[in-house]
Amino acid sequence: MAGTWSSGGALATARNSLAGAGTQTAGLSFGGHSGGYSAVTEEYDGTSWSSGGALATAREGLAGAGTQTAGLSFGGHSGAYSAVTEEYDGTSWSAGGALATARNSLAGAGTQTAGLSFGGSTGAYSAVTEEYNGTSWSSGGALATAREGIAGAGTQTAGLSFGGYSGSNSAVTEEYDGTSWSAGGALATARRYLAGAGTQTAGLSFGGYAGAYSAVTEEYDGTSWSSGGALATARQALAGAGTQTAGLSFGGTTGSDSAVTEEYNIINPSISPSLSPSVSLSPSLSPSKSPSLSPSVSLSPSLSPSVSPSLSPSVSPSLSPSVSLSPSLSPSLSPSVSLSPSSPPGSTNYTKGNYVALPANDSDLKTFYSTQEITDVSTRNDVRVGQGALTEYTIHQYKDFATITTKATLDWQGQASYAPSSSTVYLQIYNRNTSSWETVASNNSANADTDFDMSASISSLTNYKDASNVISCRIYQLAP
Repeated sequence: MAGTWSSGGALATARNSLAGAGTQTAGLSFGGHSGGYSAVTEEYDGTSWSSGGALATAREGLAGAGTQTAGLSFGGHSGAYSAVTEEYDGTSWSAGGALATARNSLAGAGTQTAGLSFGGSTGAYSAVTEEYNGTSWSSGGALATAREGIAGAGTQTAGLSFGGYSGSNSAVTEEYDGTSWSAGGALATARRYLAGAGTQTAGLSFGGYAGAYSAVTEEYDGTSWSSGGALATARQALAGAGTQTAGLSFGGTTGSDSAVTEEYNIINPSISPSLSPSVSLSPSLSPSKSPSLSPSVSLSPSLSPSVSPSLSPSVSPSLSPSVSLSPSLSPSLSPSVSLSPSSPPGSTNYTKGNYVALPANDSDLKTFYSTQEITDVSTRNDVRVGQGALTEYTIHQYKDFATITTKATLDWQGQASYAPSSSTVYLQIYNRNTSSWETVASNNSANADTDFDMSASISSLTNYKDASNVISCRIYQLAP
């Protein structure tokens, strides 16, 4: 699912050829060109930029890595190609070990104590890679394609380089493993002087120059690039920070120095029930004798008054696909729940996971609910258990010991971050006789992040219990 850019707080000093580090809510911009070489440092808090400590050496075309409180700047141009490295502590810059090869228009990745520099120009296109250990730089494996105006992301042992210029705009992507670079999937749009963010398996490229100032954004999945939401302001020589799902772009040039800041967000749809399906196994039970069977109750069977509460653990799912399904359990008649796969008869399992295809059987899903998650979904409230997914099914599955009962009512209440009106949410029960899942309720009309209910009555549980009298239910949504 492609993200979108929205306006952030403008830089106090418009600049191009600057560098960046940090995150979308704790960003760092430094250096660049603004009528001359710049030493300006600014810190972003997710809303606005404020002044930070100035670089000791004003430079343009430098690169950066690290965080807002542990930043790293290196290379650039300040009348000559620069090998200067400086380290930021959140207040001021201090001298670090110099690059072995002075150059500008290079890229960076990693952290202050495990940094990576690559590419750039020394007057000729450079393939040089260097690794920083917090004190000094040492040689790394050379890029396969020497480039300047390159962008980067990732870490010292899982780096990503993309774009640039080597006689023409480049679409080349390379991946670093801590020793050498290997070919990755090419950018869809070749560009130079672009910016990047994210990791080797979840990268983000944006802006640059492709015959004109570019607004192009692309997302990398470790194999190939796909289109993302375009920048609102096309520009080159900008800087970036953050992640693929929470990126930050700032500065650059549109023909004049830019102070524009934009924030990129991918919202993974999430189904988050405050109540997992609440199973009422005693149709003849009067309300006064039936512990918390409201729709807010998660998948928690409630047995007849003649049955001891200890026989009925409460099953409460949480649906949370990013599309995230996140339910709430109802403590009702089950004082204790065991989540281990080897739970003894009479216990319940709550599991969740994201899958390319819906599981055909009711085997436990990838992740078991923790004890805390069971607690979190035990009552109707805003505390939910999520399960993220992107272009996959997000699923919460609930198993409950049904013992001597013949009927059941399933009630579920929750919400999804991706509107059910765009992708239907389904409630299903597993049929042991046909070895298949049956849809008993669904919602295709609710808005995103809005509570909705699903309910179904099962007149006979004969086909749904296993040999241990356990029934299985699940809630799922397909994330776009």
